Amino acid sequence: MPNFSNLLQTIVLNNSCASLAFFEHWIGMISPNYLTPSIERLVIIETEYYTYGIVYLIKHLTLGNTLQYIHLVFEYPDDDYMHVLVTFVKTQTSVHSMILEVENGM
Repeated sequence: MPNFSNLLQTIVLNNSCASLAFFEHWIGMISPNYLTPSIERLVIIETEYYTYGIVYLIKHLTLGNTLQYIHLVFEYPDDDYMHVLVTFVKTQTSVHSMILEVENGM
């Protein structure tokens, strides 16, 4: 019987206990692609809670060539937003559609 996570195509994370636990397990794996080999869309609401591992995760997911859409929602355009943006540029990480949204601009 296959693992149900192999079938996941879209993952939406927010600031819930379940989302945080799943994220911790996901980035703790040797390769996040092992858990979610067919992921196409990743949406993270309140990205500030995931900043320390988000670039690592997305970099590994792009290696599988299935990730096509990333939508990251930040509350403010602060250091977390800039860190993620600069790291994406430095590591040349990109997918077909990347949205970095700020809810409360200055």
